[in-house]
Amino acid sequence: MNQARMYKIISIILALGLIGFMMYGHSLHKQLNEYEKEKLQDTRTWVHMQMMYTEVLDRELANVLASNSSSYYKKYLKSAYDTASYMTKSSSFNPPSAVFSDFQFNYAESFWREAASYLGYLADDEADTLTEVQRQNLLEMRNYTLKTIPVMHQMFKDVLFAPHVTEVPSEELSQILTPLTNDIKPYLSFGDEEPLFNEYLYRLHPYQPHDKTLLFEKEKRIHKEELQTKVVSFMELLWKDKRDNQITSSGGGSAPDFGDSLKFWSGNSKKMFYEVEISVAGGHILRIYPAEDGPKKLDNGKLTSSEAKQLAQSLVTGWGEAPLVVDHTSTKGSILYVTFVPEIGGVHNTDAHLDVSIDMEKGILNYFDTTMYYLNKDRSDQVVAAVSPEEALKQVNDKMEVTGDPTLMKRDGKLVYSIAVKGYEKVTKVYINANTGKQVDIEYESEWSN
Repeated sequence: MNQARMYKIISIILALGLIGFMMYGHSLHKQLNEYEKEKLQDTRTWVHMQMMYTEVLDRELANVLASNSSSYYKKYLKSAYDTASYMTKSSSFNPPSAVFSDFQFNYAESFWREAASYLGYLADDEADTLTEVQRQNLLEMRNYTLKTIPVMHQMFKDVLFAPHVTEVPSEELSQILTPLTNDIKPYLSFGDEEPLFNEYLYRLHPYQPHDKTLLFEKEKRIHKEELQTKVVSFMELLWKDKRDNQITSSGGGSAPDFGDSLKFWSGNSKKMFYEVEISVAGGHILRIYPAEDGPKKLDNGKLTSSEAKQLAQSLVTGWGEAPLVVDHTSTKGSILYVTFVPEIGGVHNTDAHLDVSIDMEKGILNYFDTTMYYLNKDRSDQVVAAVSPEEALKQVNDKMEVTGDPTLMKRDGKLVYSIAVKGYEKVTKVYINANTGKQVDIEYESEWSN
């Protein structure tokens, strides 16, 4: 082969290699762009949610403070409690972008949790008006809401939807957020000067002996290799092709209730990674969710709600630590939420719930969380009511129509009757304490609830 021909062949090979490299780079760039777009949309949703519910709560607090009658006061106090409670349990609570991490965990999360507890205490009280101490506490809540609302509005309207924005503008958001965090208190708490508030909290959360603080501390600690094997086995339920179930370690941590845990990634670098958290003591799977970093391209095809429910059931069966039954299901967009609970003597213990959500559009797991089951499964298993179903029915407002028989269930640590009703828009159930015969809550069908 002459030298000119050899140079020509080498040139062709190099050209083909360059083309291939450019195509790969284009594909990678396209994937990164799509990931940034998804992250931007998730950030918009999170900020919008904080903006909207903070403003809703502020309006309700204003109504409480400005109330001129007992009925008006109690109406908006209950509404404010519902808003704060929802935000403590929201599935969209965790921020999608690191720029919000400090605000979320040191400010927002503390605020919503403490506000829900304190508003629940005020709603539980039979008083018709606020004391001066209680009024000052609500004004402290409004200090947070009034300062947070305009910041969230500015970020949502002026930054996240600006014409030039194609990815999360972290620097601009940080510049707006920093003055807010400098102006409000972290780790807010209310009720320090009210002994009755502490009694209310104790009724909700009775003291647990120290030896029960770590739920699994008496169980055998399991080596990392065995934990990984368990994760591999369980995650095979999710992957159609077992070769996609590539397991890598992503770290570990420790929690006051569960002790040490390890996290593993299960997935394929071209499709999706799931993060699986498992306790070191006992090897209990705690949470499974799509990893924030990496691709989210897994698509197994659409599922009907029945098929999605079957997938959720198969995961709970594969988890296999307790015989659980479906308590309720709901949908939000393309996501099906299924809640499983223990059943004792025909009574559902809804406090000890295991939550599974399935993306029906893609036919994949969206979330799997067993933590509330482990935290509440050993609570009192009382299943005998002190009042009869007939007595419970008498407590239903006569403006509502009862549409189902009273059903006993455990809810918020209490044995209650759940009674399906209609008559007021979005009110679907009332809950009657099965020991006292008094109404304790309603089920409100929120547009934003899971």
